[in-house]
Amino acid sequence: MIPQDQIEQVKERSDIVSVISEYVSLKSSGTNFKGLCPFHSENTPSFMVSADKQIFHCFGCSVGGNVFTFLMKSQGLSFIEAVERLAEKTGIVLKKQDNAKNSKEVSQKKSLLKLNGLAADFYHKYLLTSESAEKARAYLKKRQISDEIISKFKLGYAPDAWEMLKNHLLKLKAPLPLMVEGGLVTGKNKIYDYFRNRVIFPIFDIEGEVIGFGARALDADQNPKYLNSKDSLVYSKSRSLYAMHHAKAHILKEGVVFIVEGYFDALSLINHGVNNVVAPLGTALTEEQIRFLKRYTKQIILIFDSDAAGINAMKRTLKLLLQEEVDAKVVILPKGKDPDDFVNEVGKEKFLSFVKSAQDKVFFLLQSLIQEHGTSIQGKIKVLEELMPQLTPIVNPMEKSLYIQEISQALSIEENKIYGFLKRGSSAIKKDDVKRDDPALKKEIKFDKAEKLLVQAMLKEEQWISIIESADILDLFTHSELEEISTLSLEVFKEKGKIDVGEVMMKSSYPALLTRLSFEAQELDFNRKIIDDCCKNIRMRYMKKVQGELLEKLKKEENPDILNTYQKLVSELKKLTGGNDRA
Repeated sequence: MIPQDQIEQVKERSDIVSVISEYVSLKSSGTNFKGLCPFHSENTPSFMVSADKQIFHCFGCSVGGNVFTFLMKSQGLSFIEAVERLAEKTGIVLKKQDNAKNSKEVSQKKSLLKLNGLAADFYHKYLLTSESAEKARAYLKKRQISDEIISKFKLGYAPDAWEMLKNHLLKLKAPLPLMVEGGLVTGKNKIYDYFRNRVIFPIFDIEGEVIGFGARALDADQNPKYLNSKDSLVYSKSRSLYAMHHAKAHILKEGVVFIVEGYFDALSLINHGVNNVVAPLGTALTEEQIRFLKRYTKQIILIFDSDAAGINAMKRTLKLLLQEEVDAKVVILPKGKDPDDFVNEVGKEKFLSFVKSAQDKVFFLLQSLIQEHGTSIQGKIKVLEELMPQLTPIVNPMEKSLYIQEISQALSIEENKIYGFLKRGSSAIKKDDVKRDDPALKKEIKFDKAEKLLVQAMLKEEQWISIIESADILDLFTHSELEEISTLSLEVFKEKGKIDVGEVMMKSSYPALLTRLSFEAQELDFNRKIIDDCCKNIRMRYMKKVQGELLEKLKKEENPDILNTYQKLVSELKKLTGGNDRA
């Protein structure tokens, strides 16, 4: 854990305009800054940044937050990672409240990352300069991998020798046990290099640090053809994605990610200017990888080979994508082609044009299952048995209905029978399992005008906070979203002696709503009459509600206490309305 006072220190030293300007071109717009939103595609800027409040908000897609939130959403970081990133930029040394075990693990991770960097340098330099690496250079040239790509992704060559990397690292004072831990060397009685006579693909984390390696055999009799680093403290094959460090900004910009099967597929696409592409590391796409990608986009296009292995891999992946509620489409390349061959043959524009024909994930799965099982009675049953569990996680009723229509037509089965089949297979799904992010913005809520104005006044100008508090009306709010934001604003004001919108946002369940209200408030002018009138209206509304409830009770029974309370309330209402209110 990072101490709260240091988190505050990092936030205060990190100017949100400077940080966001590294990712978005911002232009001055009055007291704010405006630019094209990095979280959705738009032609007219609707992304606003406030230097005064140290917050951002997009009026197009309703994403908003502070400097930490921006890095978390744009770079796919956790909160702690965002704080660490900004601390490093601002020169703040964090004093983590770690136990001894965690401190040792952090130190070990740093050592492994440094070691991997040294190994990557060795492999890369050997590829570029050694005569014995000519075979590897020729192979990369044959695969049409440019010098620019070789340099950018630090491709290398592991020499056909048993201890060359090990001896090189020992000369650099690297501990042998650390090499074993990182998977760079192996063996029991004698320790030797793990990768030999292979083209090396360094695998980078999101920050661009080398966490592991993939390696491709150069000789036909070498097995396996592809070899990966073993999992370590810094590398997990099931969680990492090849080229993600390069693709992340392009995925955010384009709003979609292409997923291919291998290193060369990804590199060839990038070589042709298709940069929003990643590849799993020698395995089928995993839940962890999909959830990681969802930090950047929910639009995924799978591009696999058209052979049986490619189709089967696609089917396995689609089931996970359906479970994770991802908008996924499928591209099956012409027979005998993989993405590497295809893009090298047709170029970027024709490739992207071909990708536009991508098929919806469920439609593809349906057709694949029909091809596998046929349309006999038993075949249809098998298709439904495999397909129905994949439809249960779909929350959107319209989307589910359209899929069922398609299935009904393809299998010649009545829709109501498919719904019945689906219901029997989806009894375990609960509404509570469906998560919502900032629910106040999931639907258009018409807030009470007086409540909304008071919240905006609190967020804009501190002078109104004490007046609103003394009116004692915050607990009379009818909208829980506005009540929470106003209560937290008061709480932060009392703690810090000022209104800190970023601090309120970090505590709120409705961060995007809060940032929107704060930006809208900048266009409003407040005075004492507006504040008093809003407070008065909220109290009157509450008193009339109570008055109505008391009147209903009096109709049912003549109770002197209730009557006395009712008469006092009528009197108070007359004072508030200047005698114009009628009982």
